[in-house]
Amino acid sequence: MKKMLLIPLTAVLLVTLSACAAGKSGPRTQTRTPAPAPITDYNANNPNAGNVQNPARGNTTAQNAPDGKFREAQNIANALVGRHNIQRASVFVTDQTAYVAVDIPNTVQGQLTDQIKNSVANEVRRVDPSVQQVYVSADPAVMQQFQGFSNDIRNGQPIQGLYTRFTEVIRRMMPQQR
Repeated sequence: MKKMLLIPLTAVLLVTLSACAAGKSGPRTQTRTPAPAPITDYNANNPNAGNVQNPARGNTTAQNAPDGKFREAQNIANALVGRHNIQRASVFVTDQTAYVAVDIPNTVQGQLTDQIKNSVANEVRRVDPSVQQVYVSADPAVMQQFQGFSNDIRNGQPIQGLYTRFTEVIRRMMPQQR
């Protein structure tokens, strides 16, 4: 008799316990966010189209150099050579911004270098009054890159193709505006 009473009592107890656990669920999973919409307006001729330019960086994106506005300014470079012991200079202009690389002796350092850079910026504006912003670098690596761009232009490479490489050099190597 005890066995007959024990079996139904155990069954009722199991049903009761399992019913109490039904309200508890396992760990909840996060809901997934939908995938971003695919880019449908990609412009293969201008992959930077639609990018927002950081105004603190100056004029450094390809969309800011329409045809004919990116040029080597040999006249400015010639005006700089010889001033303040500048041995070589290379200048590129986009719209109203000039990027200048100068080769000065290693003996010139610190405050004097800053004075030379400010003088270079003023001379650039004097030679080409349309230039409003000037970036000057005395870094030999920048000078080497600029000389390479000059050689490529003289060898007939299209300027628009060089401009992409040029903007990368500017983004990585050029200092603040003068």
